[in-house]
Amino acid sequence: VFPIIKKDGSTSVFIKGLFAATEMFVDSFAELYKAKILKKKCYDNITLQRLINNGEITENVSSDILIKLNKVHAIHNDLTKENTDFLKEFGIFKSTIEWNDGKLLFPGGKQIKANINEPEIEEALGEKLRNGAVAHAGFFLGPRSFYQFLKDLPIAERKLIRMKKISQINQLYGHEEIDRLQRKNGRFINTCMIVSLNGAASSDALENLGQVSGVGGQYNFVAMAQELPDARSILQLRSWRTDKKGKAISNIVFSYANCTIPRHLRDVVVTEYGIADLRGKTDEEVAIELIKIADSRFQEDLLEKAKKALKIRSSYIIPERFKHNYPASYSGILNKIKVDGLFPSFPFGSDFTDEELRIGKVLKAIKSLSNRKLSFIRFAWSAYWSGTCPPRFTPLLERMDLLKPKGFKQKFYQKLLIKGFVTYL
Repeated sequence: VFPIIKKDGSTSVFIKGLFAATEMFVDSFAELYKAKILKKKCYDNITLQRLINNGEITENVSSDILIKLNKVHAIHNDLTKENTDFLKEFGIFKSTIEWNDGKLLFPGGKQIKANINEPEIEEALGEKLRNGAVAHAGFFLGPRSFYQFLKDLPIAERKLIRMKKISQINQLYGHEEIDRLQRKNGRFINTCMIVSLNGAASSDALENLGQVSGVGGQYNFVAMAQELPDARSILQLRSWRTDKKGKAISNIVFSYANCTIPRHLRDVVVTEYGIADLRGKTDEEVAIELIKIADSRFQEDLLEKAKKALKIRSSYIIPERFKHNYPASYSGILNKIKVDGLFPSFPFGSDFTDEELRIGKVLKAIKSLSNRKLSFIRFAWSAYWSGTCPPRFTPLLERMDLLKPKGFKQKFYQKLLIKGFVTYL
């Protein structure tokens, strides 16, 4: 187990569960809710949330909750109408209780003095707190099954997912006190494209100024993780990719000319090879930690550049346990698991049909070949002289409207697909 997991995480089951604050509420959050992981309720009231965080009250309404609320000056001894409305809003009082001229009115006509020391006041207490939320979100996005899940939720459960302004989700300013209480032990997770050895990350643009996406709320959440004393920022990336020619290149680089997340906000970086805990470390320690989770095809080059720049001492040698970071080290394990039906392409479902998923697999394979000119020419030549389409692939050609091609161009595309179906399916 990585040291950071022992220090700031756990591998045990979720007891309290998670609360989510996310700009985009997607289908994976729905799966977390179904699995009873997304279940920690937060309340839009500073006093209540602080008492919950301190363990002084729970979701279950206790007989002494009024005394505790009075102690922190949330309510008076003699309850006012405003006090009563507050208690009803959060389920501390039953919704049927009414306040009138210093008295609490019960259904059926019973009245008692509106004072927290009144012996019969416990009859007014509810059973559980209400109007809590397990998620704050700016908007929804997902497949049709995701929207159906939301529609099918009972109203009481649907209310657990609260819509908020993007500005309220993405930053602390203007509502900092309640956000700090609700985001206790926050873990802010984002993805990026490139990480340099000083810990800076690029997520939105390239060195040549090519714009890939917008920054979105990534910077805000990363900065927020530094503002909150018990929070962490986690950036995920693939350690390597292929260029247009099909050549493998590293996504962990010595330096990069575009920066989305600056080095002074560096925290946790995760690749398929491990976790680099960068917070509070020196430049040398940061560079070493990132090299450890880089693909081993690029580690020595990264190390050489860092030594040449005097960022890593000349005597440093990569420990043997980190020198076997190759795709084969995890692909074999994943392939065995996939045989058991785990890790499908779309684990939470999609709007693609089975036919479309099969076609997509072939199209991606052909596209990757097109980056290697000689390999693509060989594939295309073989495809052109291949025979007719096997009957089992006829529905796939129909889906692409290429069963009866018109003209040379469509005929060529048909041949490419047939060859792809035979080769990759």
